[in-house]
Amino acid sequence: MFHARPAVRSADLAGRGLSLIINRVYGQGAPRPLHPRGQSSRATWQVTAQRLAPLGVPVLDGGTRDCVVRHSRAVGLPGTLPDIEGLAIRLEGQDGGDLLLAGTGSGILTRYALVPRRRDGVCSTLLPMRTPTGAVLLRASPAPADNATWHLSWARPAGTWHTFGRLTLHADAGPPTPFDPINGLPTGLSQYDVVARLRNPAYIRAAMQRSSPAGSPHHAAELY
Repeated sequence: MFHARPAVRSADLAGRGLSLIINRVYGQGAPRPLHPRGQSSRATWQVTAQRLAPLGVPVLDGGTRDCVVRHSRAVGLPGTLPDIEGLAIRLEGQDGGDLLLAGTGSGILTRYALVPRRRDGVCSTLLPMRTPTGAVLLRASPAPADNATWHLSWARPAGTWHTFGRLTLHADAGPPTPFDPINGLPTGLSQYDVVARLRNPAYIRAAMQRSSPAGSPHHAAELY
């Protein structure tokens, strides 16, 4: 019989270690240790071709929504050097929320691996998220010869990718408030407990940022 408690404890320890490495060792307490520079844009999220059964997630099952997108590079290296892309998306309105994608592959195994690259490429959620119909990963793929459009698709953990819409970037936008990809997901999506425990210590929620001064024991740096 599988016992979840050891996995949860391991995730807690790993999450604290990851937070320490990112926020204190690598970032040295900086407010944004990863993805220090990025371009924020107003954008449109449009579901265009969802022919399969609904996933139980409104933002994936239909409709058009306004959003803010921040496109960045993890280390902030010059564009001539390989780096890990970051694509943070804040879907506005009812049922909206925050999504966080990073540069990965698309294969059965490579969808779970970060891929440094010089040019824009495939970005995915890296780890599955929970929906009412089962686990899914999300992917954004840049349209050929169009740096303002990304094709959107979803897949089961080892399944085929299904294109369901597109993300179109418009005018520049001011810097958004900190993204919360753990507790601020769109309606119908949630992180599995082990994933949340692994990632949550490394992220700062907006309320924590307002109430905890930098350098306090509870301060964690913003990553995206």
